[in-house]
Amino acid sequence: PTAPPPSGATKTVTTPNETFSPSEVTIPAGGSVTWQFSGARHNVTFQGAAPSGGSIPDQDAGTSASRTFALAGTYNYLCTRHAGMNGRVIVQ
Repeated sequence: PTAPPPSGATKTVTTPNETFSPSEVTIPAGGSVTWQFSGARHNVTFQGAAPSGGSIPDQDAGTSASRTFALAGTYNYLCTRHAGMNGRVIVQ
C-alpha cells in the first residue's frame, strides 16, 4: 500500500474572474494540485518544467483536473485563453 500524502500535500486552485486563485501554491514533493474551472473555458499550460501528465488542455466550467508533482522545483503556468491569467506551483 502507498503511504498517505504528507500534510499540506493537496492544494486546490480555482478560476474566479479569469484569474487563478491562489496564484501561487506551495506543496511538498509528491503533492498534488487540483484546478477547479469555473466561469469560462480554461487550460493550464506549463512553461518549462511540467509535472507528470503535462499541461491540462481546455476544460469547460464545472470540471476539474489534477496533477501530481514528484520533483522539487518551480512550475510556472498560464491559461492561453486569457491574457494575464498566470500561476505558479512551488514544490519543496
